[in-house]
Amino acid sequence: MYDSVYLHDHGEVTIAYDGSGIIKMGVLEELQGPCPPDVPGRYKITVKALDENSVVIGTGSKRRYFPEEG
Repeated sequence: MYDSVYLHDHGEVTIAYDGSGIIKMGVLEELQGPCPPDVPGRYKITVKALDENSVVIGTGSKRRYFPEEG
């Protein structure tokens, strides 16, 4: 998760795929949550799928302001 307004990297988490399609509660606690001081941050979250050799086989990302602009 990266904030392109404040140029701050909030961290990275690796999650082993278990076939459920669900990210279990608590797994993302290593990330520093969004905490803009006075201007909304613009966060980009990127998800990468890796094969058993850690080669990227797929990627997706989304950008969003937090808090959302009104």
